[in-house]
Formats: sequence, C-alpha cells, structure tokens
Amino acid sequence: MCCYQLKKPFIVICLLSTCIVCFIPHAHAQFEYDISPVLHLQEQYDDNINLTRSFKKSDSISTVSPGFSLLLSHPRFKLTCDYLHDFVYFKNYPQNDYKGDNFNLATETRVTEYLKFLFTENYIKSNDPQITQLAGPSVQPGVQQTAIGFRREYTQNSLSPQLEYQFGAEDLVKLSYKNTRYRQKGEGSDDYTDHFYDSLLTYWLNDNYGINLQYTQDRGNFQVQEDFKSDRIAPRLIYRFSRQAEVFADYSYTGTDFNQKTAASPDYFVNDFDAGFKVSPLSTVKLEGKLGYYWRNGHDNTNNQGYIYRLWAEKQLSSGTIFLDYKGGYTENFFGLRDSGFYEFWRINTGVTYNYENIFTFRADGSFANNDYIRASIDRLQGIPRQKEDVWSGNVFVGYRITPFLSFELEYNYLDQVSNRDTNSYIDNRITGRLVINFQKDYQKGFNERRQ
Repeated sequence: MCCYQLKKPFIVICLLSTCIVCFIPHAHAQFEYDISPVLHLQEQYDDNINLTRSFKKSDSISTVSPGFSLLLSHPRFKLTCDYLHDFVYFKNYPQNDYKGDNFNLATETRVTEYLKFLFTENYIKSNDPQITQLAGPSVQPGVQQTAIGFRREYTQNSLSPQLEYQFGAEDLVKLSYKNTRYRQKGEGSDDYTDHFYDSLLTYWLNDNYGINLQYTQDRGNFQVQEDFKSDRIAPRLIYRFSRQAEVFADYSYTGTDFNQKTAASPDYFVNDFDAGFKVSPLSTVKLEGKLGYYWRNGHDNTNNQGYIYRLWAEKQLSSGTIFLDYKGGYTENFFGLRDSGFYEFWRINTGVTYNYENIFTFRADGSFANNDYIRASIDRLQGIPRQKEDVWSGNVFVGYRITPFLSFELEYNYLDQVSNRDTNSYIDNRITGRLVINFQKDYQKGFNERRQ
C-alpha cells in the first residue's frame, strides 16, 4: 500500500478497476455493480482489556461502525470491497477511546483463458492487543509485545498480488508477493515490514503421479529485533489411487539468517521429511494425515529434533460441518510480537458449524495448544528458563437474520494462556452483541431465496 490513508488507495483501486472493466470488450453490456451502505452497532464486555495476569481491568466497549460494501462484476473481472470506520468508546477507561478502520479488498481478473491475476489488500487500525498478524506465510494470532498493561494504537496493512497460469487440467504455476507493514504509536514499539515471496509449480506426469515444487522467501525488517531472511524449498511427490484417495511424500529445507545485532548468532536451518494421505471414503467425509521427522541445527547450539504429525477429519452435514484437527511438530511466528520465532508445539482443535435456511447460524470451536520455545543464547547467559505455554481457547457464535438487511449476532470468546513467564500469562473473556445492517444484494440473496 503506497499510503496508509484510506482515501487514496480506495480512489486508486476504484479508478484502476473502472479502467480495467472499460477496456474489456462489451463491458457496458455485461458489467454489474452494487454499492450499499453498511452499519454495525456493537456492545462488548471484556474482563481483561489489557491482557495481564494481575491488575486486570474490565470494561464495556461500545462501537459504532458505518461503512459500505462494493461489488463490481464482469465475466472477466470481479472486485469486492468492504470498509468500516470504527468509533470506539470505553465506559470505564475513556483514555482508550479511538477511531479505527477495517478495509478489505479483493480483485480477480481473467487476463486470458489460462492466465489469472488476483490482488488482495487488508488494512486495520485498532488498539486491541489481540492482533491477527498477516505477515509471513500464514495468518496467525498474536499479542502486542509492547502493549503489556495498556493499549496502544497500531495500524497493519497487507497487500498481495498473485499470478496464476494453468497449462493443463490440473497443472498450475502460481507466483505471489505479500507486503505487510505494522506501525504502532509511541516510543519503544517494534515496528516491522515484511516481504514474502511464494512460487508454486503443480504438474501431473500422468493420471496417477504428480509433483509439487514450492519455493518461498520471507524477509522481515524490524525496528528493534534482528532483521531476518528465511528461504524454504519444498518438493512433494503425489500418487493418486483415485479422485478420492492419494498418498504423498514431502521434504523441505528452511534456512533462516539474521542480521546479527547480538553477540551470538541465532541463525539456523531445518530439514524435515514426512509422508501422508488424503482420502474421502464418503462424499461427506474427508480425512488427512501425515507423519514425519525434523532436524533443526542452530549456530548458537540450539539444535533440536522431533516428530511432525497431523490427523484432520471433516464431516459434512446437511446444514453444517464437524471437524477435528490434531497436529504437532514445529512452527515459526516472528511477527506475533509476544512469540519468539521458532518453537515446538502440539495442538488439538475441534468445532461445529450449523446453518438453518440462511436465517440461523451457529458456530462453536475449542482448542488446546502446548508451545515449547527454543532457549535463546541471551536467555542461557542470564539464567532464564526456556519459554513454555499452554493455551486454551473457545469461541461460540450465534447469528439470526431478522430481515433481508438486518441481522443480530452474539459471540463469546475465551482465551487462557498459562506461561512460565508472568508477562505472557493471562485469561480473557469477551461477550459481544452486534447489530448488522447491510443493504447489499448478495447479503439479502440468501434470505430471499429461503422465502421463495
């Protein structure tokens, strides 16, 4: 994003989209658009607004969020855009009041029959210490490191262009880039910019044998922490018995180098091997599993090794789904701000979704995770034990469509993190009620179809 003021990127994107559509032949005959006002009215009770173990502060938080939804559609082009401007008011601690933004944009352009261009952008301005960090290879939950004991306003913007070229029935090349910028108000914050590059080749040799070859590079530039560059290459061999069953074997190598700002080098590399399967014994049942082993070699004697495993199952119901996900191994989260990069973990997560005729929606999930971090050299020198965490979480959502354009939502969120470091331990309960007014045609479509 060239600028963090919402007006400029929105105007640029709208003008660009209009030009693209105008240059597509017969756009005036096939082009459709829908722009509608949106209003969210929200009341939330949070019993630990600063995510601290002691001296917890609770508050009732009122949010008024006017905005709009935009849809541009053409046989070769589609754009969706949602924007909300938040007016947030704290009852007991008005010093935390702020004005926030939520902006989400997605475009898809069919350049030719085989070439597709996609672009997404996500922007948030908030002071909620529970942050969904968008940097790196995947979206991960995180907590502001510098927000312990108080709230601090921040902005996070992530934009990603992507090219997809299909040269066979299932043969595909993907090239993408993601730029994420995080900025926080006040002194002592560890602002960062992340550049993530991803390339993927999928090629099927015949009806049974296929290969995936992926290469990624992640470059993180921090204000305080060590900058780093991480390269990963991951080939996969696939054998398909049928459309409902396949097995695969993976290998990956990851090398992470830091721009050393400390006495000991934290550089490391990881090799891992695993094999697994994907099956659909029934049209409504999906199963996936894998088992492997990894070796981590660190330049500061932080060697480690262990198993990689996962078992995932999903059952499609007539009006919903049930899932179970159990996995373990290692992961990396350099941008979670209270996380320390590489760590071992195991996690179990289960949940259910239910939708009744597009009027009533119910979702519930719960999880437990055990995280065991690598002990950094500075911690060993200072006699600080390696960081360990147990994390319990649960979420319940109920939505009811009152009219085609009016919905009521009720949500409960629970987060309990137990750590051997006091600053990383906290329990948080949130109860949220939300009234959503949306006049967009697609939003009302499900309700109208149900009444017919």
